[in-house]
Amino acid sequence: MLRSFPPLHLNVCTLAAALFSLVACGDSSPQETGDSDTSSDDVDSHETTDNGSTTEDGNPVWLEIGWGQDDFRPLQDGDTFEVVFGTQGSAMFPIIVRGGEFTLPPMPEDWQHADAPTVELWLDIDGHNDGFGDHFKRIANYPLGFQVLPDGTFESTYIAIILPDDKEPEALEGLAATLWLEISTADADPVAVQLDLTVALGELE
Repeated sequence: MLRSFPPLHLNVCTLAAALFSLVACGDSSPQETGDSDTSSDDVDSHETTDNGSTTEDGNPVWLEIGWGQDDFRPLQDGDTFEVVFGTQGSAMFPIIVRGGEFTLPPMPEDWQHADAPTVELWLDIDGHNDGFGDHFKRIANYPLGFQVLPDGTFESTYIAIILPDDKEPEALEGLAATLWLEISTADADPVAVQLDLTVALGELE
């Protein structure tokens, strides 16, 4: 039901106070971050990392990368990195991020929350690094939703590293690949992992 109000009479002082209140409040909505072309080529190669970053309460942040869409298969240096077809029919490398000791939103799966961790990653494959930033594939400022496992570990939804349109999976089989991933969280410095892998063909039917 619409409510009716008596006529509004503002004197100059009242109007000035209202305008001051609007200016003081400002816009508190979160701002999108742009795409940056940063990388960390000097990151040492390792599987699970704690690079000294700690949360505000002093706990060390850690990070691990795994292969998969539903099930987490840890990736280590020297492992094969399978390309498969996703549910949308695109060829891709699916990865999952695990970690701990950093801040998540009140609802951890809420990737749109201001405290949702964001990921930057790049993938290099020998002879095919002709994409953005001279990488095979690069993804920047990608927000992640997480679930908290029974042991307290954080596990992300999977990230699809989709092959560029001009790349065929068969042409990549057996080639050396380097995967670099950095996660930024609300209360700690960024933490990065770099892995040396070999491309393999998974289920492509």
